[in-house]
Amino acid sequence: MIDQLFTAKNFRKIFDSQNRRGHDLASRFFPDAHAISSEIRDRAGRIRKIRAADDWRLKKDLVDQVNKIRTEISACRLRRSRLIDDQLQITSDRVLSSRFRIDIAAKMGPGGKIVYVADGSPESYFVLKQLQNNLRRAYSIKQSNRHDAACQVRGALAGSLGYEIVRLDVSQFYESIDRKMLLEKLDSDGILSTASKKFIRQVLDCYQKLSGMDRGLPRGIGISAYLAELVLSEFDACVRCIEGVVLHCRYVDDIVLILMRDSSEIAALSIKGVAEEKLLEVGLRINEKKTRYFNLSDPATLIRGRLARFEYLGYRFTKCRSGNRVEPRVTVEIGAKKITKYKFRMTRSFSIYNRQRSVCRRRAFRELIARLKFLTGNTKLVGNKSSAATGIYYSNSLANKTENLSLLDKQLVRLAKRTRSRNLVKRIKSMRFKVGFEERVYHNFNTHELGRIVKGWKYAPR
Repeated sequence: MIDQLFTAKNFRKIFDSQNRRGHDLASRFFPDAHAISSEIRDRAGRIRKIRAADDWRLKKDLVDQVNKIRTEISACRLRRSRLIDDQLQITSDRVLSSRFRIDIAAKMGPGGKIVYVADGSPESYFVLKQLQNNLRRAYSIKQSNRHDAACQVRGALAGSLGYEIVRLDVSQFYESIDRKMLLEKLDSDGILSTASKKFIRQVLDCYQKLSGMDRGLPRGIGISAYLAELVLSEFDACVRCIEGVVLHCRYVDDIVLILMRDSSEIAALSIKGVAEEKLLEVGLRINEKKTRYFNLSDPATLIRGRLARFEYLGYRFTKCRSGNRVEPRVTVEIGAKKITKYKFRMTRSFSIYNRQRSVCRRRAFRELIARLKFLTGNTKLVGNKSSAATGIYYSNSLANKTENLSLLDKQLVRLAKRTRSRNLVKRIKSMRFKVGFEERVYHNFNTHELGRIVKGWKYAPR
């Protein structure tokens, strides 16, 4: 039996899990616990200073001092843990009271789309996280993984057989989901607890009041992604069973069907029609303007050795013949939209520099260099204990063709020269997109620096 209770024990599991991922919930919700964390860091710093001396182990007074500080740290950790448990118990008691309700608010997001956020209370935060856990475990929901989906497409294209590709996009995905059908499914399945369904209804009722729509899920609220995956799980299973479908790959609302060109000659249009019918059953429609067809089997499409090209999940896949190779090969480049985003961020970085250098030249120079290092290199995510990294390589690791990175490097040099700053041009010589990708160049940034870097790129093209 899955534990779906909104108890202090389960909230503590969430707290510890988020802490391992680098999210400091203590500073966000429990300032007293955060103050104890500061005490622990100060004491740890004192130990590091003592241990900096090579012969500290030979001096009894220093060894005793270190042992004393370690004892104090252990006591602080125990005190902090108990304080967090007490606070989470208070949070759980408030959640289980009849007066508690989850409240959400609307705000403007990227691309002019409305997104929704929960109120900043610890009660709403832990309830929504517990709801995500309950949905994931009860229905075995696995969130789409961009890298895995792109790997599947590349693997399917690498074969020597001929394929057709249909790329579908669901129109107004989150806003079109049939809430009534979704709630009926949750009730009829009988898998979720009564409390879980009550809180889900609270979120959806609040969304209806804010949006004025009787359909859809609140974009930006964590449980929406899980509920959407639940709605489309049956669609995924049905599409995979269609005759002629070699691979069905879906990343949120972006769907790719790779079809076999066999003796049955199943038309891509008919398979697309079946997929459209399955989507209509859950209240969703295909965006015809974004539907694309690609033929990877017709020799008539051969242009300079290239059989077909299409973009998906930030990559441009090209199937082509090279030299005397019998089997075609697949090249993967960074997609055009992503290149546009990098260009936008470069241009915006120099615009900010040009605007700020008349006020404070040193600070403008320092921030520009930091932004360019971030763009052209890689960095470990701050506070993330899983050693996750991001950057020009780690965001595009499947790419095996990097000519478009050379074009970015040329634009970077042009933008630097326009500033007429010899010092800037000299510093930028060591920063190259292609080098950062191929050599996996790393740069370190603290939380404050990362905040300053990305602030200027808010709502960049996607």
